[in-house]
Amino acid sequence: MRIIQNEICGFDIPWYGVDTEGSIAQFFTGGWCPIPENSSVLVEELDGLVDFFAGYKDISDVKLVDVPQIKPGDSHQRPEVYEDYINDLKNTSRKGIYVFDADTDNFDLGEYIKLCYPSNPLKIDDLPKERKTLIKKFSLNCVFQNSERLVMTKYGVKE
Repeated sequence: MRIIQNEICGFDIPWYGVDTEGSIAQFFTGGWCPIPENSSVLVEELDGLVDFFAGYKDISDVKLVDVPQIKPGDSHQRPEVYEDYINDLKNTSRKGIYVFDADTDNFDLGEYIKLCYPSNPLKIDDLPKERKTLIKKFSLNCVFQNSERLVMTKYGVKE
C-alpha cells in the first residue's frame, strides 16, 4: 500500500528522513502529522526500515531532550507507558538516529519535535545501498542537529 496522507490519519506511522548533512532521523506522525509526498514509498518498505534499524548495532551515546509533552503523569501517559516510550527513543538514538515525534499540541501545524539525539550520528553513506536508496526518497532541507522543531508539509520541511 502506498502512503497516502488521508488514508493514514489516525495511525502513528514511523518514517525516516535524511538531512542535508547525511544524518538520519526517525519521525512518528502521531496519527496526524504529514509525511512528505515527494516519494512513492510503500508502508511495507517503512516497516522493513524499522526492522532493519531495530537490529542495527548501537554506535552512540544519547541525549534526551527535555520536552514538556512527554513528562510522566500526563493524562495519556501511564508511568509504564512513559518508561517504555523513553526507552524506545533512547534505543533508536543509540543506533545514531535522531528521533522526532508529532507535537500533539500543534497537529494542525504539522510540527515535529526533536525528542532524542545521538552524540555520534549515523550517516546515510554508512548504510547498505538498498536502505540508502529508500531513505534518500525522504531528503529534507534541514539539519537535524540544529533543529529542535520541524514543520512538515506534504512537500517537505516548511522553511
